[in-house]
Amino acid sequence: MESFTVSDAIITTGVTKLLLLRWMKHGWMTSAHSPPGAVEKEIRFSREDLYHLAFLKKVSEAGISLPTATEKINIYSLCQTLTAYPRIKVVGIAFSRVVSEGELQTLGGWIISPELDQQTGWASLDLIAERLQEEAEDFYILNFMQLKNRVDDIIAMLQDSD
Repeated sequence: MESFTVSDAIITTGVTKLLLLRWMKHGWMTSAHSPPGAVEKEIRFSREDLYHLAFLKKVSEAGISLPTATEKINIYSLCQTLTAYPRIKVVGIAFSRVVSEGELQTLGGWIISPELDQQTGWASLDLIAERLQEEAEDFYILNFMQLKNRVDDIIAMLQDSD
């Protein structure tokens, strides 16, 4: 079974060790291959864990709260969907945001994929128009496939160097 160390996770995603451990403590990041409370040198991550960690880093840098991001978007479920539908090539993750009383608030988060919309009948792009009519101030859209491919490329480089 493929697994990655804390060092691999740091190299692959660019997240610092301190941040990774803090996110694990808060429960925003987990390890599929390690029991709860495992010491650092025993922690092992799955590839999907690394996608999730890279996702957390991107949304954190965008100013989206991690509790909200993890509540709205399940990277693990998204990865299962991509495995089930390998022809899907376009996947974005959207968050609509407003500022209320001087603080950033996230109103919604959803998966955007025209290909997945065809499979499910979901109208992910139409949600943007709806949110604009509801006066959402701005949107953050993450290209998940690009993020996933970047993680995969770094993993391949790490494996080649072994």
